[in-house]
Amino acid sequence: MYFDNAANAPLNMKAFKETYQIAQHLYNANSIHQHGTQTKEHLHWCEGEILNFFNTQDRIVHFTKGATHANNMMILGQRRHQGNIIISAYEHSSVLGPIAYLQSKNIEIRICPSGEDGKICLDSFKKLIDDQTFFISICACESELGIQQDIYALGKIAKQINPNLIFHSDITQAVGKITLNLESIDAFSFSGHKFGSMKGIGALIIKKNIRLVPSQFGSSVNPGTAPIELIDNMARCLIDCKTTDIEYINKMNRTIRANLKACSNILINSPIDACPSILNISILNHKSAQTVNLLNRHSISVSSQSACSRQAYSRVIYGMYRSKKRATTSIRISLSDNHCHEKINLLIKQIRRISA
Repeated sequence: MYFDNAANAPLNMKAFKETYQIAQHLYNANSIHQHGTQTKEHLHWCEGEILNFFNTQDRIVHFTKGATHANNMMILGQRRHQGNIIISAYEHSSVLGPIAYLQSKNIEIRICPSGEDGKICLDSFKKLIDDQTFFISICACESELGIQQDIYALGKIAKQINPNLIFHSDITQAVGKITLNLESIDAFSFSGHKFGSMKGIGALIIKKNIRLVPSQFGSSVNPGTAPIELIDNMARCLIDCKTTDIEYINKMNRTIRANLKACSNILINSPIDACPSILNISILNHKSAQTVNLLNRHSISVSSQSACSRQAYSRVIYGMYRSKKRATTSIRISLSDNHCHEKINLLIKQIRRISA
């Protein structure tokens, strides 16, 4: 039983089969012969479907290997090298890494305070922005607890104070799981494998007025032959995301919470208004890895942290609750609308048994 969708969603076989059927007709979109021209037309179709999904038609799509590639491309592609950058306390490591590099080049990094629920404090956020702020990166949905940020409101506020800054959001964990308004966002990034696409494809979508410094050199900001088969597959998976039953996922989340909240050795870490597909709990009488292994013996897969994390304990949970015990005993359950009630009940039963 797979409950680690936030790390990697199962392959969307319907979309995979559709891509497989068309793959033999896809060539190099840069070629000027008829096969290349037809492939380029199909690439434009994919771009159109992706932009339509996010309701951001008048933008540029840069296809990448995934969100890590996209985040690095966006952050390290900034043309300005003086001033300050604002981030939240709960950014993914693929944002923190390039941000730390810019900090080493004497760019000031400002971390926005959050409330007890993990939400950014709007008054504090406003005070951090000035005429020297040139870039802001706030994730739409944090990957361990599922903390949601109102990126539309934050982007709007930021632009009112400084219209010249660039507002970026890593929306990887939000795609197909929560409703997004990206109107006030200048750039956003995501990975396809989080919503059923094949691995190795993602995108950075930016407004047309943004100019990035290339991190590689070739024919464009992101040079190389477009992986059209992967792009096609991601576009088809996004189309399928429109039918995701978010209310059903919400119901499963509430069921698990209701059945675990009375257990004396269990603490629920995810805020009540977190993204419903992510539910983080701490089983206080077992270390995280031990709980993962105990559940694995019953063919139940959960994670101890974000799949990209290499820390001994959760930085995010420690930051939220200031409890090392809570941070070293946490597990993340990530749900999809493919989970049946029987699997949910078995998950609850095994967690309660382990915590007893």
